[in-house]
Amino acid sequence: QNVFGARSTGVETAARWVSPSDWVTLDGNMTWMSYRNVAEDGPFGNFAGDRNPNTPYLQANGTLGLATRDVAGSGYRMSLDSYLRYVHPFFLTWECLGLDEFKREIPAQLSLTQAITYATPAAGGELSMSLEVANLTDAKLYDFFGVQRPGRGVYGKVGLRW
Repeated sequence: QNVFGARSTGVETAARWVSPSDWVTLDGNMTWMSYRNVAEDGPFGNFAGDRNPNTPYLQANGTLGLATRDVAGSGYRMSLDSYLRYVHPFFLTWECLGLDEFKREIPAQLSLTQAITYATPAAGGELSMSLEVANLTDAKLYDFFGVQRPGRGVYGKVGLRW
């Protein structure tokens, strides 16, 4: 259901560093946002000032990439990438409802993904092969409705680019 009035404030930051020769890449970003109910009447008037339910308000992502060129000859490259994602705990319902120990909450989530990619010149373009292990630690992860997402997964991808 829609609230009659809401206010959104937030801050987003990002940083990226790439080493000389592109051997190491570091990326990071953080988002803090506050969606608050400002409706003082109507069906949600009792929740004025509360964060809108079911909305994460603090998230962060980080990436570390290691790459090398000319692994086995001219034009070949290999990269190893690590992706870290954090979502701060958030309530499924209005903040002011109920006692803290009984509130339905999506817990903090931290997931790690590792990927390795090998690319080689092929047919006037580039052939790449990647192997990725998502949620490497098999952490319990949830979507915005509290439904548990799949655990660890292994994915392969082959691509040809001209």
